[in-house]
Amino acid sequence: EEEEVKEMELKLKSAIIKRVVMTVIILAPVCILTQVGYAATEPVLSVEPSCLKALPGETFTVNITVDPDKIEIMGVEYKLYYDSSLLSVSSRNPGPFLSQDGISTMNLVNNITTPGIIEYGEMRTGIEDGITSSGVLASITFQALEPGVCDLGLYDVILSNPDAEEIPDILIENGSCVIKTDETPTPTSTTSPSDGATTATPTPTSTQSPT
Repeated sequence: EEEEVKEMELKLKSAIIKRVVMTVIILAPVCILTQVGYAATEPVLSVEPSCLKALPGETFTVNITVDPDKIEIMGVEYKLYYDSSLLSVSSRNPGPFLSQDGISTMNLVNNITTPGIIEYGEMRTGIEDGITSSGVLASITFQALEPGVCDLGLYDVILSNPDAEEIPDILIENGSCVIKTDETPTPTSTTSPSDGATTATPTPTSTQSPT
């Protein structure tokens, strides 16, 4: 009887081992496929258009846009650097990004803290859901002052989710503006005939007055 019991235990153990091995074999490809098909999402904050050309005295507008890349965005903060000797700010206006579904928003800050730095912050209010569709967060109108190349650089960027947590791994796309003078070509003088011949100016003859 003891031998029969041992044989039964061995059979049960071998059956359990076979099932575990089969389960691992079946599940392994699923895990591999899941890892291969996974793609990390990264929201993008951009200056659009990324490259501008202007003449001294001209005004132009750039948009600060957000692409959530399927991540819920509840609030956004950023600072934008520009050369205040080349550009001056004419206006700063909130865009429809955070309120595109009709929800109210609150401006946290929208100031020129120091010459050459714009600070902006906005968040959704009265709701627990964030925005997942792309849009314009803010619009800034500049006036070109002097010829030169001016970088429009974003920094201190913070994107928050509905849990008031900062979203990591944000892509930032900066911009620039080229200010050039309107150089009108100077007309060139016409050359004299190549044969070197000169045209004689006729000498006026005096006329006798009537007697």
